[in-house]
Amino acid sequence: MRVACLGDSNTFGAGVAGANKDVLRWSHLLGQELREKFKRKEIEVLNCGVNGRTLLAKGDLPYIKTGEYRNALNSHAQIAIIALGTNDAKPQNRKFLSEFKQNYAAIIAELRENMPGIQIYCAIPLPSWQSSSQIDKETVKNKIVPLVKQVAKDNKCKTIDFFTPFQDKPELFPDGVHPNADGQVIMADAALKELLKK
Repeated sequence: MRVACLGDSNTFGAGVAGANKDVLRWSHLLGQELREKFKRKEIEVLNCGVNGRTLLAKGDLPYIKTGEYRNALNSHAQIAIIALGTNDAKPQNRKFLSEFKQNYAAIIAELRENMPGIQIYCAIPLPSWQSSSQIDKETVKNKIVPLVKQVAKDNKCKTIDFFTPFQDKPELFPDGVHPNADGQVIMADAALKELLKK
């Protein structure tokens, strides 16, 4: 079994630094939890996160133009988790939000075309604690979160809620946007809970 995690810096693990970064990321923790749960060593969780990337094709740094996106499309995964949308709340990207649903649906369609039968989870983005001059917290909460939920519904995808568990935990975001090691554990647990649902 293989799970591909597509995302931005919060999937890459920007909130955890140093030599242990790889083992502290939520994707790595999720892999450990799945292997433990199913007693199968061959379960693999791929981290395809890239710092600063947008879901929007017209965003300043579109995820679809990265090598990691190509890796995800060619990963032969049975499950994909798409965790994008946070960087779309930046001032330079907000003007394209009318294209968010269409761009998201295109990624879902391409994953399904490359890997027929793949199960896709749309991750509800983490809250931001930054101001409107950066990754605007109100835009994430009032625009991006509802858009992701609507995309999941329209495209018959499941969701993983990374927003709700962090609503009252700004202390886990030292820079206001990237969760620390404790936050990574919460993300892994939220993902595991959804993946284990029938």
